[in-house]
Amino acid sequence: MGREAAGAGFLGATALGRVRGPSGVTLLEMLLVVGLLALLAAVALPRFAASATWAAQGEASARKVVAAMRLARRMAVDHGATNATGYRVECAGSTCRIFDLGAGAYYATPTTLAGGGAFEGSGWTVIFNPYGGAQVQGGQPAYAAISGSAGRWLVHLESATGYVWYEGG
Repeated sequence: MGREAAGAGFLGATALGRVRGPSGVTLLEMLLVVGLLALLAAVALPRFAASATWAAQGEASARKVVAAMRLARRMAVDHGATNATGYRVECAGSTCRIFDLGAGAYYATPTTLAGGGAFEGSGWTVIFNPYGGAQVQGGQPAYAAISGSAGRWLVHLESATGYVWYEGG
């Protein structure tokens, strides 16, 4: 008897005599949940899109640096008979430039990183000799780090062979 007075009684009747209907979700509750999900999607999707854009631009930047390094190595080997000093690649800020040490002049136009990416620290300078080997200048590491708004890419150098590759994301 005390149970019926405190809560639901016989056949779902409450203490006030009302009968509870089947449990479910009202249209208003459903619209509220859908609206909140739409609001979250509107805030989150641009952030994911920006992250995907930087990933593509970061990879493009890393590929550009690798291409510049490989070009400098190739020129050092190809022109080794006439240019015994080699080629230097200078990467700083958001550009990479190839310098012909024999001629004392820059080669072509600088390579510019995509999407606001930039080299970390003071940059990276590598000299390729006529045998294809490479030497990193100024006690710098054997890699260059490229940073952007949503990620970091590393361009690695194998000094003995001059092989260059990238990784990251």
